Amino acid sequence: RPIFGSASEGARVLYTIIFRKLRPITELSGRDFLHAWWETVKCHLALWKKQVYHRDISPSNLMYQGKILGVLNDFDLASIQETATGTERTGTVPFMALALLREEALQGNVRHACQHDAESFIWVLIWISLRYDDGK
Repeated sequence: RPIFGSASEGARVLYTIIFRKLRPITELSGRDFLHAWWETVKCHLALWKKQVYHRDISPSNLMYQGKILGVLNDFDLASIQETATGTERTGTVPFMALALLREEALQGNVRHACQHDAESFIWVLIWISLRYDDGK
């Protein structure tokens, strides 16, 4: 970073992550979909309790593998430290919590909280339920 005139430290770090082949949760329907969706919600909560903050819940970040194991994917906007400000605007706009889209948040005066990601999970649930029929 110093080569480019940027600070040598910051809240975001470039990582390369290699996964097993994952499938989009949008391919699922019925109980399988709900099970995988709920698995990703539980994964998110467990990570949040360990101070790993995803902050970008969207349909493309909810995946599954094998026998319907839900996987939360794409941590490029995640914050891993308690000292991060948490006021940066992150996320996929159609699925962001309404409080994060208001003027106060856009000015950096709203700290990203667990309930904001929980609201994003609900928006994703609604969107997938209305957009897809039998995984198509």
